[in-house]
Amino acid sequence: MKKISYILILILFSSASFFLAYKVAFYIGETYFFDKLFYKKSALFGYWVDYGNAVQGNKFFLIDERIKDLHQLIALNDSKNKVLGTTTNAPNKEYKVAIIGDSIAYGMGVKQQEAFPILLEKELNKVRPTKVYLLAQAGDDLVDNYTKFEMAEKVLDVDLYVFTLVDNDLVFNPPNWIPHNQEALAELEVGCTQPDFLQPYTTMWPNDPVKLLNELYYPSFSPQYTPYCILQHVAKKLPANKTLLLSVFPYIEPQDLSASSSDYDKKYSYVMDTYSSAFRAQGDRILSVNDYPDFKYIPVSEHEGHPSATTHQMYANILFQEITTNPQWRFAAK
Repeated sequence: MKKISYILILILFSSASFFLAYKVAFYIGETYFFDKLFYKKSALFGYWVDYGNAVQGNKFFLIDERIKDLHQLIALNDSKNKVLGTTTNAPNKEYKVAIIGDSIAYGMGVKQQEAFPILLEKELNKVRPTKVYLLAQAGDDLVDNYTKFEMAEKVLDVDLYVFTLVDNDLVFNPPNWIPHNQEALAELEVGCTQPDFLQPYTTMWPNDPVKLLNELYYPSFSPQYTPYCILQHVAKKLPANKTLLLSVFPYIEPQDLSASSSDYDKKYSYVMDTYSSAFRAQGDRILSVNDYPDFKYIPVSEHEGHPSATTHQMYANILFQEITTNPQWRFAAK
């Protein structure tokens, strides 16, 4: 009997030691060697091998779990028997938020539970029953985001739409990146006479931020190309009474630029200010991280520029404060 007890204790001790060693090794790797061990390799942090379109085929169950709301939205829109969200005005009606965006909202580079939509849903549920739909995958552009909005309007009873504003949103994807986006594009192009912006990179984009700005982001926001016209149309079509936009990157605003400001800062300021101004002109509410003195953009790592878990927490805090204190969003429990 003593021998059996000794063996059991030894097994338990060995298991505990192995688990502790694994946790310590994982923490060290995640904290100090993220770029070598996890970056673009680990599905736990939202990556998959080809880094292509996640909704087109099964990549991995952890990836599918992140985009399950997007999959369901597409399936509902393609179904002949659409299941509409409830429209009841009952006191305990679940408040519904649809967060629409790209890799920022998706949580590229952080664990799923660390992404701001998940954090926001958790905090809002402490106040009243809330469902946050995450309608995002890496690479989605402005037309994709508008397409998701149109689909959500048909099958979900959304109380509030939250769009992320990202610098590359006007560099458009190939056709059918999101199902039905070509239908949305045809609708948005009506009256646009400018030529398309033909971006020079058809596969991998350069890693150089200056090249990205000069060759992709900055020209895509130029009034001489169609994406600029489409932006104005999107801004007019979103319902101001339930549309909130989050500008996720800090930048130098035009009034704060000087003669000594770099060409990069001037162009980046133009991109983000043009983006926000299109919606402000329609009376939409913009939350810019520039307006929050305590906000600091912290990337995941040296090479992974997406926002870290700390930054996602700050996004969630900003949105929570806005949704729960601004009566425009009608969040207070009835």
